[in-house]
Amino acid sequence: MSAFFEKKSVKICAAILIFIALTLLFLESGRAVVSKSTRTWVPDYEREDISYLLDGRELTDADYELIYRQSGLTRLGVDELIEGGRIEQILKIQDDFFASDELEVANFGLFISSFDRAKGYYAYPELKNGDIICSFSTYLSYFEIGHCAIVIDAERGLLAEITGYGSTVDLVYASKVFTNSTHVVLRPKCDESVRLAAAEYVSENMIGMDYDIFVGILNKKAPSDPRRTHCAHFVWYAYNTLGIDLDSNGGGVVTPRDICMSEHLDIIAVRGVNPETLAK
Repeated sequence: MSAFFEKKSVKICAAILIFIALTLLFLESGRAVVSKSTRTWVPDYEREDISYLLDGRELTDADYELIYRQSGLTRLGVDELIEGGRIEQILKIQDDFFASDELEVANFGLFISSFDRAKGYYAYPELKNGDIICSFSTYLSYFEIGHCAIVIDAERGLLAEITGYGSTVDLVYASKVFTNSTHVVLRPKCDESVRLAAAEYVSENMIGMDYDIFVGILNKKAPSDPRRTHCAHFVWYAYNTLGIDLDSNGGGVVTPRDICMSEHLDIIAVRGVNPETLAK
């Protein structure tokens, strides 16, 4: 009888090991498949000259709509660059909006891949403290998980982000984040004081916090004293402490796409994503 149970135990253990091996093989194969199949969206319509709209004239709704389709810049993004005397930046952003760039695949952590621009960062709009940058360029095996960062010091171009297993929330320059093959720049629809408070909360309470992709699954989404986080969670948490829930579907887990689709956010700029699918 004992021999029977020993054989059965061996078979069960072997089956478990085979299942684990096949699961790991499946997850690892996802990185290869995604790296070959992923393409960044670029406009399938003709590029038009928008420079004549930037000569100081008063822009109409139709003008703003054209600029959005031609550059990914919304009215907010356009007005801030014009007011700052950065007309050329709008045209550089249009260049990048239509660029079909070679991408580099960065594999890091367990089965995580990120798609970045091989030639450096994209031109980006005027940033303010508390602004949020979401991208859809990061995958866990076959599955898009995206990425989030928050502007901490716009004057110095510093953002806070956390990238994956073994990393912590840290400060990086905006140019690093804007190497991602896609990005959506967002601004919460609240007073500037609230956005400043969110950036300050991250700076004072979340820098150095360890990564945990299972926040909201294996532990609480909103603990009173969080010890671990991930890219979308720490951005969401900072605003949630101020009474603004940026999780558009209210689920136990918040993702970059959940944040991007929040009704509490205005779009500033879009790149690598069809602007028609994100217009709010």
